[in-house]
Amino acid sequence: MHKHQLEDIEGLTKDIQTYSTNTTLGANNDVAICTGTITINLPAAANYTGKEYTIKNKSTGVITVDANGGELIDGATTQSLIEHEVIKVISDGISWWIV
Repeated sequence: MHKHQLEDIEGLTKDIQTYSTNTTLGANNDVAICTGTITINLPAAANYTGKEYTIKNKSTGVITVDANGGELIDGATTQSLIEHEVIKVISDGISWWIV
């Protein structure tokens, strides 16, 4: 895992990490750059209302983005990212939505 930070135009710092193994995102994560074939687990939407995550597949593997328990991501339990695809999700306190 590599950790970087990026300051956005509002002056807020974004946490950017690179993952090559399965992981669960948390409160301090913002951007996940992924390699290989791995699963990125989202935390419980109820605990992260308004939280956004950006997840990118930078390799040839398939990245599976998995909602927590019975929660959904835009109506599905998982979303798959192929090479160079990106997904940005936000929690409404019940589910995760692609934005």
